[in-house]
Amino acid sequence: MNLYFLNTDNLTDADRARVARKLPKRYEAALRIQKENARESSIGAGLLFLKCLGVAEECDLLEGPHGKPYRKSGPAFNLSHSGNKVVLAVSDSTDPFDPVGVDIETIRTGWERAVDRVFTAEEIDWANDDPERFAMLWTAKEAAVKAIGTGFSISPLSFSVLPLFSGGPVLIQKSCLFGHVFVYEGAAVTVLSG
Repeated sequence: MNLYFLNTDNLTDADRARVARKLPKRYEAALRIQKENARESSIGAGLLFLKCLGVAEECDLLEGPHGKPYRKSGPAFNLSHSGNKVVLAVSDSTDPFDPVGVDIETIRTGWERAVDRVFTAEEIDWANDDPERFAMLWTAKEAAVKAIGTGFSISPLSFSVLPLFSGGPVLIQKSCLFGHVFVYEGAAVTVLSG
């Protein structure tokens, strides 16, 4: 598994032009995004697709039933962004449907609104009102549902990510996912694969 990080503060006009030329639909869609961070993240994601995934044009990227992008010829990959950070996880496997999930989230306060809808009682106890721990739990939850390709069409309360923090797997819908949770430049990051 390889992880590629991009700070959108470092995007150049040449980077933007390359994405506009090679991935015009993505670029046009990005320009319609109101929030500048999100717009720059979408362009940055396009740049990572071009540089690190070897995407040559938009028809190289397809979407699964829940919107997860994939390449017919592989490898399996997943993408996430938060604030000015974009991360791309690329599997060593050539099977485009191997489970790979990545998520990044800026560490912040304000998790109170989501706690009861997202985290199990044991996860809430483990987090102990620590914003870094809540961000780590969140990225683990999101990376898991992204890895299996369902997104949050399944309840985040239906599985626990706590085993990850002691080196164990996340068990979710007949999948056994292993990975890492870490902090990178003020953001929690989780990468999982099956």
